[in-house]
Amino acid sequence: MPDELDRFRWTVPKAGFRWETGRYFNAESRREDRFLIAADVKGTYGLSRAYLPLLSAPGLFKIFGTDVEPTEQGVLRFANEYGPLGGRSESTIVVNENKMLTGECLMAWRADLITMRRLVELWELIKQRDQSALSKFIRWRGRKMVQYLSHMGDKVDFTEFPESTVIASQDHRPETFSRFIPGDFVEPANWYLQSAINSRLELEGVYARLLWDRRREHLSVHIVPSCLSACLWLQFAKAVEGDKAYRQCSNCLRWMEVGGSKAARKDKKSCSPSCRASANRKKKEAVSFR
Repeated sequence: MPDELDRFRWTVPKAGFRWETGRYFNAESRREDRFLIAADVKGTYGLSRAYLPLLSAPGLFKIFGTDVEPTEQGVLRFANEYGPLGGRSESTIVVNENKMLTGECLMAWRADLITMRRLVELWELIKQRDQSALSKFIRWRGRKMVQYLSHMGDKVDFTEFPESTVIASQDHRPETFSRFIPGDFVEPANWYLQSAINSRLELEGVYARLLWDRRREHLSVHIVPSCLSACLWLQFAKAVEGDKAYRQCSNCLRWMEVGGSKAARKDKKSCSPSCRASANRKKKEAVSFR
């Protein structure tokens, strides 16, 4: 089943975004939150630039889950470059008591960022088969239960995350539990990662669609993300599927895919021809100053 990752388009308002204090429209509570909204005065996207997220940033889920700080400044930088999360993150909000706009709540962004960060870190430990490190997050309760602990050394406390999640036990998913070897942390972590990503794919809106190919000659089933958030989780799922590896560009420090194809060779150091040229120019300048 082909996917539409390379053809997925997203738009970013040229004016960028800003933060506004408001509340959810029609919410029972009048509690105010901070919301990301379009920066232009009318509160609409207006002039926008369209781009292909996964072609311009093959490691976008790594950028989202590793580099973006869960702060107003961190979220704003990411949104101004890659756009809003869209989908379920979008809400109708009220600002200044009577003005209705579309916005994305800071707390929702923070929750999504920390969830992606935790799962990306867990995936890296699984690939390394680091039993010692995984034992901090996967906990065996004798031979009766195995749990995932949600703390990952985060600096931010998120009360909406449970302290632990039962992966399997003699009474809960007993067939899955019977496949685990007591004391092993890799396979329970693998199962939890699979389950968590599947839940997010469903939650964010990743769908199967019957679409024409580029030449409009054949119809085939494609996996299609509905928004940027769905695209990030689909890219993560494809990375796990392909056991992909990532490295930061030596020039701009963005994450890029390495290995697994000629286009993403293992010795790749730059994410684009412009970054490669910039890196070479810096090397020449450094040599000239010696």
